[in-house]
Formats: sequence, structure tokens, C-alpha cells
Amino acid sequence: NQNNQNNQNNQNNQNNIDGFIPLTALNPYNNKWQIKVTVTNKSELRTWSNAKGTGKLFSVDLIDSNGDQIRATAFNAAAEKYYSEIQLNSTYAISKANLKQSNKQYGFKNAEYELTFDDNTQIELINDDETPKYNFNFVKIADIQTIAADETIDVLGKITTISDKIDTKTKNGTTIARRNITITDESVTSIQVTLWGARADAEYSPNEIIAIKNAKVSDYAGKSLSTTASVLLIQNPNIPETFALQAFYESNNTVPNSISVVQSRLSSPKDTFNDILLISQQSIQSDKPTYFTVRAVITMLKSNPPPFYAACSACGKKVTEIANTIFCEACKKNTEVKHKYLLQLIASDYTGAQWLSCFNEASEKIFERTADDLKMESNNDSSKIEQIVNTFTFKNFVLKIRSKHELYQEEMKNKCQIIDARKVEWIKDGNELAKEIDKMLQID
Repeated sequence: NQNNQNNQNNQNNQNNIDGFIPLTALNPYNNKWQIKVTVTNKSELRTWSNAKGTGKLFSVDLIDSNGDQIRATAFNAAAEKYYSEIQLNSTYAISKANLKQSNKQYGFKNAEYELTFDDNTQIELINDDETPKYNFNFVKIADIQTIAADETIDVLGKITTISDKIDTKTKNGTTIARRNITITDESVTSIQVTLWGARADAEYSPNEIIAIKNAKVSDYAGKSLSTTASVLLIQNPNIPETFALQAFYESNNTVPNSISVVQSRLSSPKDTFNDILLISQQSIQSDKPTYFTVRAVITMLKSNPPPFYAACSACGKKVTEIANTIFCEACKKNTEVKHKYLLQLIASDYTGAQWLSCFNEASEKIFERTADDLKMESNNDSSKIEQIVNTFTFKNFVLKIRSKHELYQEEMKNKCQIIDARKVEWIKDGNELAKEIDKMLQID
């Protein structure tokens, strides 16, 4: 006991000499602190723009010697000042940064706070050989089948395949590098991992071991993983699990079973119908949209908020009401209102269900009335709107759907939009189905 007490006293004295506190000790009631952290991830220097103006920002992920993590962001002058100074995998002493509550949606789930660098922040490079302690909670790849989409997990795997790097265009017109790798582990199961940005630019080798912390689970095209901004990726980590995985594959040559099923089928000819399941299984390798025609039942229509908005009668853009007048920002003048639909729904068939968006023209064909008519018929009463909208659920429609994978927060999202709709014509569509069956059976 005396030895333990002496060791604790020595540790406390060492902390006092170094002047560093652990990340878990940060709190908004103490601004006289200094932390020693290593940079595990660094974003690109980006430009932001909103109603208040424009500027620049970048963020870094930091880890201390205990394995705790925190995110720090620099804006405008601070971003330009520190971007070239702060380097990946380097260790720094940091003080006088601003502390605020962590945004759990974008930051680390276990971090209470995040940092903001400004002109007063002090950042000093430290040259030492101390290695941060990485706290992993690895999940076996075979068990990812049972994990819901958008959950984050830690995974360790041996690289089996590495795709070529390609550039993907973002919504703001810039490009970001993307690369897919496949990893496997002792569960003799493999999964595809999508790497973005600097991680896609890095060099990887077959049979190399990688550890990924906070990988995001996706269920498009089977199960897959994505390296979002909060991910920590370490190549050949010096941990016992790495050596165990290497030893396992040195003594086993079993071919792993993949749980990432990427379909290469595209849309069928114009008059051929597809299954809902095909939409979620389409390949994310193409940046071009894919078109589907499905027979489906609308099983849910969102009616709250109302599925329409006030638009300018001249240009069709959304307008706002100011002092009992309707002003159009696009036309720069007062205008008349014409309501337009903006609808979210779920369409289902025997293979599955899919969320779809639907704009004005296609929505008018579903509701059999204009948005102005729906607003007038319901007296703009939300309960009446819901009652009218619900009369169109569980009805059969033929839907033409545009599907395109778009980059959102360093992850590909499948954006599906109805571009045309009609009710099922039972006699006509039934005769067409009969012809398809006859053709399959080769009956003249």
C-alpha cells in the first residue's frame, strides 16, 4: 500500500512538473490548463459560406496518452495560421483554446467537449517518442451483420483487396478522393471499407493489418463500413490483437465469406419493371443516376409538416411572408403565391421498402389535385390535410424513380426521387404481365 501511495505521489508530481492535464479533466470552469495530444486526423482547409459571410475552417482529431479523444476546429485567421503548422501524427502542447459542449452528431460520442482555436491559442510542437494509448473495443466482422446502419464500431482486419483511387465530386463542386478496401478477420468474414480524402491517398498493402476506430456501419449493398471524419485509422498497430490476427492467417487459408454485396446491375429497359430491393443494392461506384420503374404500394405519406410550400408564381422559388406581403428573394420583388408539393413517402413491394422524395408534378399525379387545391380543400387545417393525404396510402402506383448516390458528410447516401407516377391500370398492366410470362415460357 505504501508503495502504491508513493507511486501515485510520484505520478502526481510528474503531472505537476509537465503541467499537462488529461482530456477527461477539461471543464468550462477552469481555463488555466495545458494538454499534451497527438494529431490522429486532419481535415482539408475548407471554405464556408452563410448569410453572415464567408470564411475558412479546418478541424483536427486529438488523442492524449490515456487514449481519450477530442476534436478541435480553427476558423478564419486561426485556420490559416495553424493549418500549415499542425501536422498529422505530431504531438503538441496546447493551451488557451476555447472549450464548448461537444456536438455528438459530428464529434466523438464519448467526448463531453470540443475545442476551438483562435488567435490567442498556444500550440507548441513536442518532440518525444511517447505513443498514445489507443482504447479499442473491436467487433468481429461477422457480428456486423446484426449492427444497425449509422452505428459506429471499432474493427481490426487484414487487407485482402485494394481498389484504385477515384475522385468523387461533392455538392459544392469540389472533389474528394475515394478508395475501397476489403478486410477480413478471425471470424473468416470480409467487409468493404470506403476510405475518403487523405485516408484514400495513403499507401496500403495486401495482408497489412489495420485498426479502425469509430467506423460507420452502412447497409447499402449489404453491410459495409465508411471512414467518416471522426475515424481513427492505424496501419499495423502495435497491439496484441494484431499479432493474434497475423498468426491466425499464417495457419489458416480459409476463403472469407463477404457480407458486402455490391450489385453491378443497372436499370432495366424503359418498360421493364424492377423490384424495390434493387434500388438499395445498386452499385455506388458510378456517379451517374440510375432509373427504375416499380409497381409499389405507398405505405406511408408524411403530412406533418404539410407536404407543400409557398412558391413564387413567376420563378417557382420558395418565398417568405414579410409584413403581410410575399417577397421573392430570387426575383427581388413582391409576388403572388403558388403552392408546390414537396413530399416524402415510403413505397413498398414484396422485396422491401424505400424512402422516396417527390416534387410537384409527380405529387399532383399521386394526389390528383394541385397543392393550392389541397390547401384550399383542407382550409390549411393540419388534421384535415392529414386525413386527405392518408386516403392515398395503401394504393398501388407505377413509379418512375431516379436514384443517385451523393456524398454527404464523407459518406455516400442514396438519394431517390419520384420523377413520374400513375395509378396501376389493372387490365392494361395485367395484359403486359401476361405477355412477359408468355415470352418467358416461349408461348406463341
